[in-house]
Amino acid sequence: MGWLDRIKLQLTGHSIAPKASFSEAYSRFSFGYSLSDYRQIYETDDLVNQCINILAHFATQKGFETKIKTLSPDLDPEDHKDVKRKVDQINERVNLDHILYIAEVNRQIYGFSVFEVVGKYPEVQKIIPLRPEYTKIEVGDDWEIEKIEYRTTKSGVIEYTPDEVLIFVNQDLNGDYRGISKIKPILKSIEIRRELQEDIKQVSKRLWAPMVIASVDTSAVPEDQEASLLEQFKNQLKPGSSIITNKSIDVSTVSISPNITALVHSLSKVEEDIMGNFGVPKALLAREKTLSRATLEFSLKAMYEGPIKGIQTYLRREIESQFYKRIVKGIDENLLDEIRVLHKWKPVSMLEYAALAEPIANLVAKGVIDVPTAWNLLDLDTSYLRKVKGSPIQSSIAAWVEVEE
Repeated sequence: MGWLDRIKLQLTGHSIAPKASFSEAYSRFSFGYSLSDYRQIYETDDLVNQCINILAHFATQKGFETKIKTLSPDLDPEDHKDVKRKVDQINERVNLDHILYIAEVNRQIYGFSVFEVVGKYPEVQKIIPLRPEYTKIEVGDDWEIEKIEYRTTKSGVIEYTPDEVLIFVNQDLNGDYRGISKIKPILKSIEIRRELQEDIKQVSKRLWAPMVIASVDTSAVPEDQEASLLEQFKNQLKPGSSIITNKSIDVSTVSISPNITALVHSLSKVEEDIMGNFGVPKALLAREKTLSRATLEFSLKAMYEGPIKGIQTYLRREIESQFYKRIVKGIDENLLDEIRVLHKWKPVSMLEYAALAEPIANLVAKGVIDVPTAWNLLDLDTSYLRKVKGSPIQSSIAAWVEVEE
């Protein structure tokens, strides 16, 4: 008896043999998982699926804006509106919002995600996600990508140069662009959860359909027909149904009182480990029995300031350095000495926006910065200020806070 069976014996009073795993990848606590196995876990495990989707959704759902940053104070961003317009057109054409969502989902499943960029910069036409399990990334002695090979069933091996792909990696500890799957640290928890779910299913049956022991007198049955007769009777034993027998069959039931409450509690603890790995609050997964508004706000704020902000920071830096920079270079290589295109995420929630606005409002109230500067810091449209010049709106930010005399 293994250690898991001993735990079951203590919780339920008996040991239930686990059902065979749904695929060979789920051999007991085997760490010989492939990238395809991680994908299968994502597709079949509801909790893992929800956690990954929630993080990707919250990180990308509100969209983004682009902004021109000049590398010299003598340069004016307004002089490069055409570059911003070109970048925005490409982003809309390739549906970059959705691409970044897929990038984060795949990054968490596989440890890295890869996309083919269709079209030469700056005339990019499409961005296509590639399956990481079919992708081989070769890194040179200088730790730079030399080439990317993608194996397909129709075309064989397709080779890409670094400029023809976008790569997003989760925890690239070795510099090999493979990263670490967010699923890998919780493989044990996932397997235990599956077994507990199967145990609860079996235990639930015993609560309304007791175990039946039937003694069948086969003394008058020819030996060559005995096995067939027993099998035929066994097939009639269905929970909730009645059978008719003669006196040669004696049926009795065994009463079993498993501790299903303890099993459900154990399942809840395992699920907390899985949710904790992703940093997703239980409230968002409908696994919080009682929830106050304060608790919900605290949980959401912790998620925004933790995993969501980390995801957005990483995606922003990669899309600026890999994608926007190549677009600018395609327009005019000399522009790389003058400007950068920035990726500005829109606030995920009013909680995040309020946290940003409060210190800026304090700076305005104390006279450190003026209102137009504050609007720039908040990424608000300063042209609106010019339209209402002299109106109370120019002092509205200062009115948000009380200034101590």
